[in-house]
Amino acid sequence: MINDIPVLEPREGDGPARRVAAALGRLHPAAVWFIGLLLGIVVLTVVTILWGVLLVHVLLPAGLESPDERVVRELTELRSARVNHLTNIGSLVGDAPVLPAVVLLVSLVALVLKRFQVAAFMVAAGAAELAVYRIATLTVSRERPDVTRLDPQLPMDQSFPSGHTGASVAVYAGLVLVLASRWPRLRVLWVLAVALPAIVMLSRMMRGMHHPTDVASGTLVGIGCIAIALMATRAAVVVSRRRARDRGDDAAAAPVTDAPAQDSC
Repeated sequence: MINDIPVLEPREGDGPARRVAAALGRLHPAAVWFIGLLLGIVVLTVVTILWGVLLVHVLLPAGLESPDERVVRELTELRSARVNHLTNIGSLVGDAPVLPAVVLLVSLVALVLKRFQVAAFMVAAGAAELAVYRIATLTVSRERPDVTRLDPQLPMDQSFPSGHTGASVAVYAGLVLVLASRWPRLRVLWVLAVALPAIVMLSRMMRGMHHPTDVASGTLVGIGCIAIALMATRAAVVVSRRRARDRGDDAAAAPVTDAPAQDSC
């Protein structure tokens, strides 16, 4: 098993990953990854729902609703045929089929190169975001902005959180996190990892589909999904190494140093 991606290496004191690995150490690494992913999804979903309830039932009535709506109204005043076309493209950057294709392509390349941890991480980040978003929108009812909406086919009461934003953060930032960890010169790609979700956020608000607090919440969900994917993947690595060591496979069990690999881009 090849793993030369420092960010996916378990750290000493990496609490959640090592605790999951310790509790599930008798299981296959794939099962550890799956259960770790489910546990992370449950925790993040609960936190997201609690935050949504606080936002909708406490903070918005207390005075946050007016500025939240005003920002969207001001953005929609900038609409034109060309702008609407651009925001449609911006929305697609954070939606199907673009994001699933990115996850699938990266995962397939990783599997061919035997970087199984990379495939596990990307799938986990994408799956976690989809699960948290779906459950949260079905649980927390928030009306979309009171403007003309350019995507009227979407449910009216599922404004919180922004799934486009969360998914774009989880996939694009997660991918750059892996690439920059392996090849430090690619840290320049963080510009794209920030710019693409920002374009998605602005597009969703200009199309009248989300408030600023919705896209901000989606950003936090995306970051949380990256953390879940790291935890589940690292836990699986810990168990895989332990099983290899028990078999006496010293080469497979040997840890990979945290030092950056030789940059060969």
